[in-house]
Amino acid sequence: MMKRKALVAMTALSVFLGGSVQVSLSSAASASTVNGAVAVTFSDVAGHWAEGAIYEAVKRGYVTGYPTGKFLPNAKVSRAEFVKMAVSALNLPVESAANGLWYVKYVDAAKTSGIFVEGDFVGADWNKPLSREEMSKVAVRALDLKAEDKQWMYLATKNGLISGTAPGVLSPEGSTTRAQAISVIERMLKVKSGAKLSVDKYAVSAAELYWHDTNIMTMLPRYFQDSFNGKPFDNKAMISQSPDGKATCKVTQLVAIDLGDPKDPNRKLIEDKEYAWVGNGKYHKLKDSDGYAVMGISETKITGKLNVERLFPCQIAFQNDDWYEMPENVKNPRKPDRTYGIMPWNAKYEQFQSFVDVSKLSSGTVSFATGTLFPKGNFVSDKAFRFIFGGMGNWQGSYIPIYNGKLNTNYHQ
Repeated sequence: MMKRKALVAMTALSVFLGGSVQVSLSSAASASTVNGAVAVTFSDVAGHWAEGAIYEAVKRGYVTGYPTGKFLPNAKVSRAEFVKMAVSALNLPVESAANGLWYVKYVDAAKTSGIFVEGDFVGADWNKPLSREEMSKVAVRALDLKAEDKQWMYLATKNGLISGTAPGVLSPEGSTTRAQAISVIERMLKVKSGAKLSVDKYAVSAAELYWHDTNIMTMLPRYFQDSFNGKPFDNKAMISQSPDGKATCKVTQLVAIDLGDPKDPNRKLIEDKEYAWVGNGKYHKLKDSDGYAVMGISETKITGKLNVERLFPCQIAFQNDDWYEMPENVKNPRKPDRTYGIMPWNAKYEQFQSFVDVSKLSSGTVSFATGTLFPKGNFVSDKAFRFIFGGMGNWQGSYIPIYNGKLNTNYHQ
């Protein structure tokens, strides 16, 4: 193999920024000739986390560098630039546009192919920095997938197209860098070719929460594979109000936490307050247990002095007849054998605390959480798995079913 490496000094080698401005590489970049093909090397890419994807993208020809010989991988990418990259990477047909703006023909091509739909981006400013959620929409549509509102990032993370900006952090409104944009397009091309990519499990969990305020499909697919009877977690229906209208309680989230994973980002929900469960007549601290804690987070908005001193907030509870009929046999508190209810723990009195003291409160918002501890293991039951919603215990103590599903034995928990 003949290989020749030379310093490029404003050669005739031309590249495109991702927009319409044609530029040439300067003396800051180098190029290698391998069997007659020219390979560019950028001065600011070595060691970058996206180095491989960047050179693969340049090789494919849908993105290039700057006149300085740099790639600027951490520079923000605009909506127009990303659409142009995606259209070019997918080899979509592009026709000349009457409008003189360089990106119009690529936007038209994206619309025609269906990877962009009018309304996917808020506003008509194509020079605006691309957000991560907007990037997800284009990438997911390129896979011929359909999504509900706010479901785009869930499908993008579930298919391995995007990862979190930090453990459990999605940053849907965050801007997108050139390196991130290219990495997503490269992953998109791999998925379209049939590859199955690794996923960021924390990002998938966060994306499901962002979509419909619960992550139980991600964390507990054996028990909850179809969400709430095929519909999103509808916390708008889970509202309880006092007779005088001064207290309104709603369930805001249903969050599953892997207690055996010290890095689970959602552990923060149970770290500021002590929680416990009861087995064999003994209290066990939730933090000392393994399993999955599914926590129903509620908020009660108070707009006037209540006629009660103790408020029993609304909550969600889990039911399965087989688990309910199982005798409690806790041999190891770290490994519960069945489901158990989780409640806030009052260390002073060594008992559950199911209420909030509102005797001195005339306005404000009170947060409260209860939950269910699920064991790890492949529990088998042909009985229904149910979630039920209960209103504020002071006035509306009855429960109504909100989920009724069957075990999915294809998943091993």
